[in-house]
Amino acid sequence: MKYIMKALDHLMDRVFAVAGALACSQIPRFMQQYMDVMSGAYAESKKAMDILKEQAASTGKSLEEFINKHLQNMDPDFQASGRSMMSAFERMQFYKQTLELWRESPIWKKPYIFFTHLDMDLLAAVDFTPGLPLNAEGLVYALAGIVAGIIFYQLTIKFTYYILFGRKRKQAKPVINPPS
Repeated sequence: MKYIMKALDHLMDRVFAVAGALACSQIPRFMQQYMDVMSGAYAESKKAMDILKEQAASTGKSLEEFINKHLQNMDPDFQASGRSMMSAFERMQFYKQTLELWRESPIWKKPYIFFTHLDMDLLAAVDFTPGLPLNAEGLVYALAGIVAGIIFYQLTIKFTYYILFGRKRKQAKPVINPPS
C-alpha cells in the first residue's frame, strides 16, 4: 500500500506541475491578446483624432485650440463636445504610451505594465482563445507554472492530507516489569 501511495503522490505531483505549466503559459498569450485589442482601439482613436485635426485645420486652429474653444464656449452643448474630444484625445495618448511601453519592455516588466495600464473596458473586449505559445516568454511562464503547480500541490494537497489524517503516532510499548 505504501508503494501505491508513493506512486500516486509522484503522479499527482507531475499532474499539478503540467497543469501549472499549461495555465501559466496562457498568461503571456492573454496579455498579448489584450494588447492586440488595445492596438485596435488606438488605431480607431487615432483615426478619430485625425478627423478632428482636419476639422481644426479647416478653421485655422490646432487640435488643442479647437478643443479649448469648445471647452471655453458658454454653450453647454459645445462644452460637452469639448469634454468628449478631450477625453478621446487623452484615451488615444494613454493607448499610445501603453503600447510603446509594452513593445520596449523585457519579459519580466510586461506583467507590471499590463496590470498598471489595465483598461477594464478593453479587458472586457478580449475574446481569449488559449494556445500553446512556443516562444521564450511562453517557456519562462511555463517553467514558473511548473514550480507553482508543484508548490501548490505540496502546500495544499499534502497539508490537507496531513490535517485530515495526521501523522501516525508511535504507540508506546508497554513496559513489562520483570518478576522480582
